[in-house]
Amino acid sequence: MCWETRLVLPKIAVMILIILNGAVDSFELCRSSTLVIQVSASPHFAFCVVSFVTNGIIIGFSFIAIIGIILEKMLMLEVFLVAIIIHCFSKMVVWVVCGNYLDKVDPRFDHRLFEIGLITTLLTLYFASRLWMRICDIQRG
Repeated sequence: MCWETRLVLPKIAVMILIILNGAVDSFELCRSSTLVIQVSASPHFAFCVVSFVTNGIIIGFSFIAIIGIILEKMLMLEVFLVAIIIHCFSKMVVWVVCGNYLDKVDPRFDHRLFEIGLITTLLTLYFASRLWMRICDIQRG
């Protein structure tokens, strides 16, 4: 059975983190889409487009991860982990490159949502990878 007693709480915790991360990314996605429309000629445009694309991709992979966790399908969980690693890396690069540039151009630019998104992404990555390792150990032996 997929829901072994010893992994119920870690699975629920990781799924809650994935849903929370998806909610933050969805909110950031909506914010980015409205900013893309409003500021297509400004320096915010590249930041918004990158944010829009990466958040959209990770939201799609979040559904795959939840199904993978429930069914203990390692490939689905591994695909999600690779996607979230790329997502973390792209968020950090965007933060360093675009964030510093946007601070110079528009000192009022709000980074709080981006910081919250990065924190939830890193927490999700950490706990999902720990769950993946525990499931691998159980399946091996």
